[in-house]
Amino acid sequence: MVDKGIGQITLLGQNVNSWGNDIKINMNFSGLLQNIHEITEITKISFLTSNPWDFTDELVETLKLPKIDRYLHLPVQSGNAEVLRRMNRHYNSEEYLTLVNKIKMAVPEITLGTDIIVGFPGETDEQFESTLKLIREVKFKNIFVAMYSPRKGTVAAETMTDDVSRKVKKERHQKVLKLVKNISA
Repeated sequence: MVDKGIGQITLLGQNVNSWGNDIKINMNFSGLLQNIHEITEITKISFLTSNPWDFTDELVETLKLPKIDRYLHLPVQSGNAEVLRRMNRHYNSEEYLTLVNKIKMAVPEITLGTDIIVGFPGETDEQFESTLKLIREVKFKNIFVAMYSPRKGTVAAETMTDDVSRKVKKERHQKVLKLVKNISA
C-alpha cells in the first residue's frame, strides 16, 4: 500500500481489537498497531470497531502513539448493567466508564463515538434513563442509535419478547439524537 502512495489506513473488523487472539502468532492488536506505526510513510492509523471487553491496558497505552487517530468508536449499546447482561455483553456500564476514563487520561484530546440500541426487550424507562446518563457523562461526539428489532437466529429474538412499543422506541431514539446534538453543540 505504501508503494502505491497510501499514507492513511483504517483497520476494520467486527471486533478489531481481538485481532491475533484466535490465530497462532506472537502479536496482539497493540503490537500490530505499533508495527504499522513504525512504517515511516504511514501518517495516520484508524481502526474500528472495538469492543470494550477486549480493550486492554496495553491498547490504551498504544493510543498515545502520534499516528493513531484521535477519534475512537467504542460501542456501549446501553448504559444499564442489566440490559447489557441480557444483551450478552461481557462488560457493564461501570466497567465501560472505567475504560473510557483510562482512555481519556492516556489521550486527553481523544473524542469518542458509540452505538446505542433503544427498546431492547424488557428495557424500562429507568434503564433507558441510565443510558442517557452515561451519554451525558462520556460526552460522545458521535452516536449511531438503533431501535431494537428482532433478528432471526439471535438469542434475543428466540428467547425474549419484543415488549417495548414502537412508539416508545421512536421517542427514545429521538431523545438520544437530541442529547448528542446538544452535547456536540
